[in-house]
Amino acid sequence: MITVDLFEVLQAAWQALCADYDVTAELPDFGAIFDGVDPEDPPEAAHVMLVNMLCEMMECVSRFSPWYKRPARAFGIELRRDPVTQSSQWILSTDALRANAPLLASLERAIEHNKSVILATRFLDDLELEEQRDDPCLMVTCRCDPPRAILIHRSVAGRVQIICDACRQPFE
Repeated sequence: MITVDLFEVLQAAWQALCADYDVTAELPDFGAIFDGVDPEDPPEAAHVMLVNMLCEMMECVSRFSPWYKRPARAFGIELRRDPVTQSSQWILSTDALRANAPLLASLERAIEHNKSVILATRFLDDLELEEQRDDPCLMVTCRCDPPRAILIHRSVAGRVQIICDACRQPFE
């Protein structure tokens, strides 16, 4: 069995996209890349991953780049509305499918060989999101006049003391 390193494939795909669109940026968080990805359908999963990477890419374009302020279709993605559910989603354009065929093939191969890694990553991300939902933020204030306010997670509020830089009193 041939092993395919998912991280290496993602890194190579990201670098290829960076070169194509004049972008200098680190590989996005796996949560952003795997958002909406179903590893049980590798061809579709590869499409979704590429769309996610292109969406992340558009956020990284320098304002001095000729790609700055170009529409999404210039990056090869289009917004499609599902007539049944009336929800919208980004998809690859026909030209992008053709131009990125080798990239999609390598992503598909990596997905096929790393389904369990993708599922585990998504599971851990979902656990982290659930934990964040169970830990709401509280607004705490200092003794300034008028008081300054900050938001802090409830789990952190009881364990640390945050001092205001103006009045030198703790936020409560």
